[in-house]
Amino acid sequence: MIRRILLNNTDTGEELVMPVTPASFDIEETRQVETLDMAGEGQINLPGIKGLFDVPQEFLLPSAPRSYATDWQDPYQIVDRLRRWMYDGDVVRYIISDTPVNVPCLIQSVRYREQDGTNDVYLTLTLRQYRFIESETLTAPPGAEGTAAASATEDAAADSAETTYVVQSGDSLWAICYSHYGDGQLCYRLATYNHIGNSYLIHPGDKLLLPPRATLELTAATYPPTAPRAAPAAETAYKAALLQQVEPAARSLRNYGSYQGYVTSNLSAGQPTEAQRILEGCWGRMSAQQQQLMLGAMERTDPAFAAAWGASHA
Repeated sequence: MIRRILLNNTDTGEELVMPVTPASFDIEETRQVETLDMAGEGQINLPGIKGLFDVPQEFLLPSAPRSYATDWQDPYQIVDRLRRWMYDGDVVRYIISDTPVNVPCLIQSVRYREQDGTNDVYLTLTLRQYRFIESETLTAPPGAEGTAAASATEDAAADSAETTYVVQSGDSLWAICYSHYGDGQLCYRLATYNHIGNSYLIHPGDKLLLPPRATLELTAATYPPTAPRAAPAAETAYKAALLQQVEPAARSLRNYGSYQGYVTSNLSAGQPTEAQRILEGCWGRMSAQQQQLMLGAMERTDPAFAAAWGASHA
């Protein structure tokens, strides 16, 4: 499974999905240990306060759309957005999909460079964990129990209320559902709830209704339509053109696994059009066994897309 790294600005509501997932990440959580000298006993260690970690992470920002990049944006637009968040002191949640990593951070530094003549930008982002200061809990005075109970009832009602979200540039239904519900696959149900015929087509400024998760899970899913197959002659030319685009990236990795990684990463990020483009270019060059393995990987990532592809390429 290809993981995605998301940065969610808790102050502005903006979300940024990094276009290329780094090959690795490293999280270190710490707690200070206090050492005391006990007369006649020697030293003892006692647990101290929790530490705050720093996360230096390097990202590749391609200068143009690439088959291995999802949610592509101009690299310097990404850099400018991160610089703005840093200078404004915004709290940004550092999220790695399908892991427990969801940590509020401040951006300490934004370092970027070009190095190989491709105009690709290599970004080094240093994040420092942020700790929210919890408000003090006061004991209610005698006779205030009824007021506290009423307040708890109001809070519970607010948690179960429907909210409205305005789509931002770079958003996808998958990313919105992952951020709001913790499950990107709910995007197909959210499409039905908002009467969206194609869950891959939303636009900045659109207003989405976000119901409680329990309500959304009872809603039927609307899966996006599968593009019709081209006529035989046109299809041959189409595949040849696609193969010319896909082959350079595949040659650099020299194995079938590269195709599978490109396809599943695009499906995970809600980019089926790019996944289909890659499949059209490589499907005919795979063995029957590789095609079955590819279908299995797609079924684990996006069952609806896999079923539609398998039916049209049986």
